[in-house]
Amino acid sequence: MAKPASPSSAIPAADDQTSEAIGRQAIHALGDPPWYDRDEDRIKAIPVESTDASEDDVAARTSGYQQSGPPKPQGSNNLNSILEALGQVVAWSVLAVLVLLIVAAIGYAFMLREREHRFRRSGMADDEREESETTERLERLPVQINQPASNLLNESKRLMEAGRYNEAIIYLFSHELVQLDRHQLVRLARGKTNRQYLREIRQSNDLLEILHSTIHAFEDAFFGDHTITRQRFQSCWAQLDRFHAAVEQTVSKGDSA
Repeated sequence: MAKPASPSSAIPAADDQTSEAIGRQAIHALGDPPWYDRDEDRIKAIPVESTDASEDDVAARTSGYQQSGPPKPQGSNNLNSILEALGQVVAWSVLAVLVLLIVAAIGYAFMLREREHRFRRSGMADDEREESETTERLERLPVQINQPASNLLNESKRLMEAGRYNEAIIYLFSHELVQLDRHQLVRLARGKTNRQYLREIRQSNDLLEILHSTIHAFEDAFFGDHTITRQRFQSCWAQLDRFHAAVEQTVSKGDSA
């Protein structure tokens, strides 16, 4: 006699049949899915169509996803561009100013140098012209003088202090004639008489009186071979300040006339 099945073994069999039935019902409810073979009651493979896309096409389509990052704000890019352009403008402006300052400094230094050279040349020309005129004046004096015109008065003083008044009066008279010629109050010339010089300054009584006194002492010492006393020479020497003042006053009157 067969042994009856135990309740524990009968229940799983019933569960398996129920699961298959339920699965078939679910598949039949789907209609005719492409992946199920109804005749053979099994799942079948679905053919997949191959594509002709090359590896390069795939790389091109995926490169954007691999390399692109989060987009940058547009306003930030514009601000950076403006700041960079502004920085370049400032840098070039500073460089241009520096170049201009250097050029200006070089030009100013060159101008000062040229001005100094011009002044030197002008000064040398004036000195040479004055020296030439002085030499001509000394040659036109009524007596031969070995001292330069700028030293006539000093030489007269030196001779006076040495007690050589006859020589001292010659240099004093020569100094007065040179000053009159320099200020164009007389015109020195060889062979010109002292009376002619007196007539040329007759517009100034002070000059006429002073030069007349000096001329008399000079003629006595040089032409008459008379001894000039210390007192007589000093009376002529004492008139020097008055003589120079009268020269300036006469010149001023001639300029204003």
